[in-house]
Amino acid sequence: MRIKLNEDKVIKFNIDNIVGSSMDNLKGYFRFVFEDIEYGFPVEFDNNSISVKIPAFKTILNGKLMESLSKHSEVRVKGRMDIIANNDTYVCPWMGDVDIEIPVYINIQESKNKEENKINIKDIMEDVEKTNKIKESKNKSRFSTMLKEDKN
Repeated sequence: MRIKLNEDKVIKFNIDNIVGSSMDNLKGYFRFVFEDIEYGFPVEFDNNSISVKIPAFKTILNGKLMESLSKHSEVRVKGRMDIIANNDTYVCPWMGDVDIEIPVYINIQESKNKEENKINIKDIMEDVEKTNKIKESKNKSRFSTMLKEDKN
């Protein structure tokens, strides 16, 4: 069985036969153990099938476990289905390997160079002064052009 870490998954099992109980008297869980923590998901019984909804693991695993998983491309854990019939009988109709597929992703952050983020007031003042000189020069040029036009 294969489950992707970042996707919800619905797993279905067909029921061939139920003996000694009715479907109404069954309840169960799909379970697996990862790094000494057991995860269990309730199963639903419907028309000769059992289904279990497993949410994306990234939404249920803590940061430490996610970090552990990120070191691999796939992790194999043991899974099982536990069914309780008539409130007193435990049955395990399925056991097997569950392969958890880890997607490729890259997490990056913008580099914060402290020297680039410093504001140098001297540089700003020099820029303002240059801008003012350019404006002044343009204004003088316009004024002298206006004076020449008035003389003609």
